[in-house]
Amino acid sequence: MPRATARAVAALLCVGAQAAPAIEISRVTTHVFGHDDFVRLGEYFTGGEDAGRRTIVRTDNLQRSGYYLVVDLDEPLSGLASGSAAVLDYVTSASGEQQRLEFPLDAGKGRTLLIGLTGPEWDSLENPLLAWRVSLIGPGGEELASRHSFLWQMPQ
Repeated sequence: MPRATARAVAALLCVGAQAAPAIEISRVTTHVFGHDDFVRLGEYFTGGEDAGRRTIVRTDNLQRSGYYLVVDLDEPLSGLASGSAAVLDYVTSASGEQQRLEFPLDAGKGRTLLIGLTGPEWDSLENPLLAWRVSLIGPGGEELASRHSFLWQMPQ
């Protein structure tokens, strides 16, 4: 292959690699947050919730109190393609069955994603999750990134 052709191919490969940056989940922690933990000063003027530089998704958008997984990312959610979603697979001690929740991320921003189990999902969780797995899914259903708890990998 001539040297000029090899350079052109290498340049195209580099451009293609930059077009769709990979995203990684660097850390996931769990917290119980109350309603007041989300109230910011601007809310008193606008009447609406201000998430700041983070994305918040909840099982019940009318309830803020609940059990949250705080997902730290290495890239902003705004870089994801339209139609991407966050998926939470989890097991509780109450049921022992795997459950799945999916949240659209079309208006995602920031490098922090809060996934909240609020409303009836939180009311029924007397105990924290036994095991969980968080995944970011592209519009075609492909897994972009995932992270799971230690117990998620245990044999069933």
